[in-house]
Amino acid sequence: MKTSRHDEGRESGITRRDLIGTVAAIGAATAFVPRATMAALPGRGEFVVRNAHVLTMDPSLGDLDRGDVHVRNGEIIAIGRDVMASDAEVIDGRSMIALPGLIDTHNHIWNSTCRNLVMEGPERGYFRTVRALGEQYTPEDTYRGVRLGCAEMIYSGVTAVHSWSHNIRSPDHARADIRALSDVGIRGRFSYGTYQGGPPQNATMDIADLERLHDKWHAYANEGLLTLGMASRGVNPSGIAANHPVLLEVAHKDWAAARRLKIPLTVHTGGKGNIELLEREGMLGPDLQLINTSSWDSADIARIAKSGAHVSITPASEMRYSLRP
Repeated sequence: MKTSRHDEGRESGITRRDLIGTVAAIGAATAFVPRATMAALPGRGEFVVRNAHVLTMDPSLGDLDRGDVHVRNGEIIAIGRDVMASDAEVIDGRSMIALPGLIDTHNHIWNSTCRNLVMEGPERGYFRTVRALGEQYTPEDTYRGVRLGCAEMIYSGVTAVHSWSHNIRSPDHARADIRALSDVGIRGRFSYGTYQGGPPQNATMDIADLERLHDKWHAYANEGLLTLGMASRGVNPSGIAANHPVLLEVAHKDWAAARRLKIPLTVHTGGKGNIELLEREGMLGPDLQLINTSSWDSADIARIAKSGAHVSITPASEMRYSLRP
């Protein structure tokens, strides 16, 4: 008997009605407005934060127990005591700490609206729940999830984020993710991925659409705040991975496309032997970010250091999923 998408969602325990109800209850994302171009950023102006405790993160400047930060057109132009900025708006920083914005190097922002639906155990745990919800996501759902997640991050001091977008079911889903990043005005990287539960192991990701985005990225870059990357499905020594299945030969095709476009790559590497495999296949390199560290050994760390690849550490996830002795 043929079933509708609603029935399929009900069989998995989660329906589109459940998802939309959750989004409506949150109410933090404004209405989704499809459009071909990004919204313009507001004027950045000029201001100075005065008399704050400034953590410069610069060894030559150190920390200032009473300091000023002068900003013009989105750029810090001076840090010090009693900075001259006669025409700038003044923000009183007394009793406050001023420090550079935090950077989130790995975040599946689109599923921010799934957060309170994920429970413990295999039936309603993260992977099964998010996959079931992801199958119901429209571009509007993606937009709302990313916008909500970015708003939360900005209010928590995160000013740059890596949107690891692994539920791209159509070109419109990809552009909705980018549009949310742009509308919020956060700095970040959008890494173009595949979607929950697919595509087939022997099929490449949508390389043609990735190329279209790359060729017109000037229209999406939001005054240089956003950059483009590729979020690859994982591989392991057996040729496939449990959560992001892809044949090794197909992963090579995806990665070759990213390197031809000269955009950075990112991949989950859970499971023993993955780093050794990537080295043996010539896939490690300084354009690669590696995620999930719990199964790495000292030899893997040496391989990564030699290749110049980058690492994103996720302490909470690693503690939950690391192997027990």
